Amino acid sequence: MPSAARRAMVLATLAISAGCTLFDDGASRDLPPAPEAAAPEAALILDYLEVLERLARAGPAEQAEIALAAQRAVDLDPTVANRLRLGLVLALPGHGASDPAAARSRLGDLLASPEPLLPAELALAYVMFQDLNARLALLAENQRLLAEVGQEDRERLLAANRRLQALSAENTRVKQELDEARAKLEAVADLERSLAERQAAPRSPPP
Repeated sequence: MPSAARRAMVLATLAISAGCTLFDDGASRDLPPAPEAAAPEAALILDYLEVLERLARAGPAEQAEIALAAQRAVDLDPTVANRLRLGLVLALPGHGASDPAAARSRLGDLLASPEPLLPAELALAYVMFQDLNARLALLAENQRLLAEVGQEDRERLLAANRRLQALSAENTRVKQELDEARAKLEAVADLERSLAERQAAPRSPPP
């Protein structure tokens, strides 16, 4: 199981133990436990965790089927349980349908109106929502750093291109000056040869 997925599973597991105390007030802690009410809640949370575990362990094809089934369940019957299950599926990293931004949006909607959620569901949604916030913040920071590095690389490339163009222009100027100097030297050499030939030519006697 990938480390990020394992971390999400651990956070989900911790949410179960936190569910009964994280959102209760002081008075409710003094009340005796109600195991009859807690049993369905524990079974529901266990169902969420089983889906996440299957998703983390499955191959790509089965992962796609699990994600599609979660989406279809919401489309057919958008209950709180189905919406929460889809949000958790989208939140789990390491599979093709993973979408942290969509997961945060869905879980955020549930947390904005938490009344229908059971305490353990609320704890699970809250823990995963906070984990998504941390992951997305880290992703945004990484993208910012990559963009800065990319900008620096582009600036270095542009500077190198400018230096190359300047060097090419300088080479062209030097070549032109060399060609001009060679032409002048050749003209001087031709003139010297002409003078030498004239001096070497025999003079005819005067009439």
